Amino acid sequence: MAFVRNIAMHPETWLDFPLVDDEDSDDFDMSDAQQEHALAVERLAPRLAALRIELCPGCLTEDCFWKIYFVLLHPRLSKHDAELLSTPQVRWFHASLTVNFFGFHIFSTCSLGYKQCFQN
Repeated sequence: MAFVRNIAMHPETWLDFPLVDDEDSDDFDMSDAQQEHALAVERLAPRLAALRIELCPGCLTEDCFWKIYFVLLHPRLSKHDAELLSTPQVRWFHASLTVNFFGFHIFSTCSLGYKQCFQN
C-alpha cells in the first residue's frame, strides 16, 4: 500500500506517463479481478480515489488512469498476483516501456500534460 499511497501524491506520474501512440490508447477493459482490486485499493488509499476524481475526465479518461496504474503496479507484484491482475494489454504496455528505456521513441501521453491540465 505504501507504493499506492506514494504514487497517489504525484499527479505528474499519470499526466506525464508515456503510452504507445495509437488510436486505442485510451481503451482499457479491466478484468473482474482488476475491478475488484481498484475498488479495494481506493477504499484503502483514499488519496488515489481523490486523484482519479481530480484527473478524470478533465485530464485523463478513467480507462487511461487505470491502465497507467496497473502498468506501474505490475513489476511490484508477485508472480501469482501479476497473473491475476495483468491483462495482455498491461503486459504489452509494460514491455513497451522497457523498449523505451533502451532509447526507442515510440511513445506519447494519453493526457494533456501536467502544466496544461492544471493551468485552467
